[in-house]
Amino acid sequence: MGVALAAKHNLTEVAVSPEGDRRRYARVNDCGLSANINGRLVEVLDISLSGVRVEAGFPDKGENVKFTLIPRTDRQLFVNQSMAVSGRIVRTITSPEAVAIRFDRVSYSLAKLIIGVVAARTGVEPFLFK
Repeated sequence: MGVALAAKHNLTEVAVSPEGDRRRYARVNDCGLSANINGRLVEVLDISLSGVRVEAGFPDKGENVKFTLIPRTDRQLFVNQSMAVSGRIVRTITSPEAVAIRFDRVSYSLAKLIIGVVAARTGVEPFLFK
């Protein structure tokens, strides 16, 4: 579906990756976030407005999980800017080993955190949250 057709019908165009994933929002790799899941600190491999992909080693697909997203630069964690999040494990990935977690709810604060982190990584100033 083209962008013009999607705009005409007030639809969000679905992005299809080379691997065949269908998603509403683009993924951002190397996003500068870590996640504390069940007391284990892991790197967020990529993030979108609908969910995250993190290193494997967590409950099985279909399980609900509560975790904390923590902004970071290299090895410095900004714990005072962390945010509690809940989601559902929707997929386990074998190469590289990872799990995909879909957010239960994307609040204004969570969207602001994600967009702020992405803006810092890309150098593009977010116009929604000033």
